[in-house]
Amino acid sequence: MEVEKIIEMFPSKSEQRIAQRVIENLRVYPDSNVMQISSAISPNKSESARAADCNGLYHILDGLRALGAITCTSDNFTLNSKNKAKVSLIYGSKKPNTQRFPAKRQTRYIVFVCDNCEAAIGTRSSHKSVTCKTCNRRNKIDNAHKVLLRTNSFLELQAAIQQAKNQKSSKH
Repeated sequence: MEVEKIIEMFPSKSEQRIAQRVIENLRVYPDSNVMQISSAISPNKSESARAADCNGLYHILDGLRALGAITCTSDNFTLNSKNKAKVSLIYGSKKPNTQRFPAKRQTRYIVFVCDNCEAAIGTRSSHKSVTCKTCNRRNKIDNAHKVLLRTNSFLELQAAIQQAKNQKSSKH
């Protein structure tokens, strides 16, 4: 299938993004050379930085040409009008969802309250249960009522735990 060929040709997400940006650029500006494509993709970079990036860009262009998505004539690149289906496939290509986390962004960390001693515990959201460091009780992470915070930031996790400790110590 075409998607597997695209993923094989561009295994990393950054390569896939660059390939999409090259195709976007060639749709607007056909017959562009490498430096023109580079300046359209990275307008804030200096001329020397763009020249240094050209090797990676040549790799992407070679891959797109091998897939039949673009054609090259005398160092100018154009979208291949015969293979519009391949261009649209590349433009919309995404890896199949084989990643550990689903495509819908899952929060990385949660802070919840221990069932036994009511201490704040922070852990990864992928864990099913965690042991409290204060009382050594094993807590299941399925009760929504005891979750204090869901976040992707480790600093926020630490701040929430510290705040819960401070509130607990001020009560006693």
